[in-house]
Amino acid sequence: MIKQSFRATIDGQAIDIFYKYSRLSGKTELTVDGDSFTVKGKPFGIGVCRRENIMVGGAVAVLDVSKNGKAKIFLRDGDIEEVL
Repeated sequence: MIKQSFRATIDGQAIDIFYKYSRLSGKTELTVDGDSFTVKGKPFGIGVCRRENIMVGGAVAVLDVSKNGKAKIFLRDGDIEEVL
């Protein structure tokens, strides 16, 4: 299972984002400020990448999942960094 943490800053407000991906089931789960949801879309295996639009603090963000299952999140109107 792949787990990553991100912190977004939108209009001076910090928002915590947690990403979990299971390679066995293909399930992708995001938790944005305590609210968990499964990202819709077809399950995918190793070697397939995808992009999904998600809402973060009222702003549209892009969840970019690479071939190895690791994620990056991009915001148009804010900053985001991966928290290790």
